[in-house]
Amino acid sequence: MKLPQTIQSKYTTRKFNKLYKYKAVIRFRHSQIFRNNNLQRADDFLAKMTNQDGALGRGMLALFRSFTNYRLRVESPWLGFYTDNPNDFVKLVSELERSIHYVQYPEPGTEEILDKGLLIKRRISHKWRVNIGRTKQDHTTFVEWADKTGAKISSYARHELSRTKGSWGGFYIYLKDDKSLTMARMMLGDSISSIEEIVKH
Repeated sequence: MKLPQTIQSKYTTRKFNKLYKYKAVIRFRHSQIFRNNNLQRADDFLAKMTNQDGALGRGMLALFRSFTNYRLRVESPWLGFYTDNPNDFVKLVSELERSIHYVQYPEPGTEEILDKGLLIKRRISHKWRVNIGRTKQDHTTFVEWADKTGAKISSYARHELSRTKGSWGGFYIYLKDDKSLTMARMMLGDSISSIEEIVKH
């Protein structure tokens, strides 16, 4: 994949929203006008702008209107662009080169792995990543059991899982094998928000 050498890039390790392999983050201080992929609202806003930001915004708008099957995510002043179309990705990055903060795309040879919904990790020997959502009770017993199995649990995850009244979640743990995953499902139940199989590449 030919991209401008000045752009910071890294490889995609999992599909974004389980749909997209390509991501570009754009610097645009009016990024909120593109919230929810609302291009008409963006058009109305940009029609009133005559400065350099307006020109950049109109260029972005033209690109978005020429693409299909993509998602925009606003984290002002950043605008995330997600797609599974490599041609649209390259076109956007090439035309908006000076406004690109960074990009992510698949390492050659990993496209099929990502399409299977797997998580790519280089420096880990575990097989499963378990993402934890909201918990409603103290899971200290699970933490103590997991430590004996070689699970990888961060200090933050350890603290949150041990909270008496539960936690809002938003963290993850790594498990070694299928048996450990089965036990985690039994012990954590609905507190598990998602599970990802890991592939070393």
